[in-house]
Amino acid sequence: KGTLAEGAAMTNALLEKLESQGHRLAMYPNAIRLYVGATGDPNMSEDTRQQRVVDANEYLTEYEKALHARQKAGEAKPELAFLKALVARAKGDFYAVIEALQPLVAAGTDPPEFLRLLAEAFTRTDQTRRAIEAMRRYLQDRPRDLAILMQLTRDYLRLQDWTRAFETAQLACRFRPDDVDLNVLRIEAGLHIAAGQQGSPDTARLRELDAELAGLRGDEKNTRRVDIRVLQAVIGMYLAQSEADPALKKQKLADVENGLRLAMEQCDEPLRAALQLVRLYLQQGQTAEAMKECRAACNRHPDLAEPWLAL
Repeated sequence: KGTLAEGAAMTNALLEKLESQGHRLAMYPNAIRLYVGATGDPNMSEDTRQQRVVDANEYLTEYEKALHARQKAGEAKPELAFLKALVARAKGDFYAVIEALQPLVAAGTDPPEFLRLLAEAFTRTDQTRRAIEAMRRYLQDRPRDLAILMQLTRDYLRLQDWTRAFETAQLACRFRPDDVDLNVLRIEAGLHIAAGQQGSPDTARLRELDAELAGLRGDEKNTRRVDIRVLQAVIGMYLAQSEADPALKKQKLADVENGLRLAMEQCDEPLRAALQLVRLYLQQGQTAEAMKECRAACNRHPDLAEPWLAL
């Protein structure tokens, strides 16, 4: 990232010295890319980041004017659209990213970098099905892009397409079998498949997945991950509901409750565990306990919307 910032500064100095419009025209795309790329530096102050975006936008405007002046806007249309999308993304304007790229992609101009930006923009604007379509097209060319495979899995989960979510996560895990995030997503999808079996949940499969989660949780690096605890709680709820012995069922539900309360104390995102505890109470018909826990969550997290929406 530091190299990008240095490159942007050097490019800016060079552009200031160039008088030839032809040379400046050739430099603009690289300058825009460098300025946008430099905004990803995590150590950059927000003021500096915003200035880099302003600089990139100014160069974009100059580039577009120069293209029109030389009557080259038509032949440079794909590159200009991509640069517009890059600057819009840096601004956080994902609708503008879509506006810049979608017409070209719809017309058949769909290089991978276009599709990747477009997929992200659709995801960020809650257009999940369109995001999935863009990611699937992208993966035809870049099948090993783990970030896209992970996002595609999440979007399938959002649509409750459990089978495709599981298959996508499983594919990604072949490329990186030790990736905890990918394995958690795969287990989450597998959990829903096992729980949705006709007649009754596949308890044997649920126990297999629970054992996998226990293995992940046993790694010291994962002890504060709330997603693992929540999935264990969901599996515990299904296994308890499948228990024929009332005493064992009661004990298993108590174990789930205790596990969630422990997660609220030990994990980095306690609200997720608290909301799962609310769901546990509601599933058992304990409305008063659910409301009590929900109000407590609102008091602990007054600035977050999730516990208030659950009331």
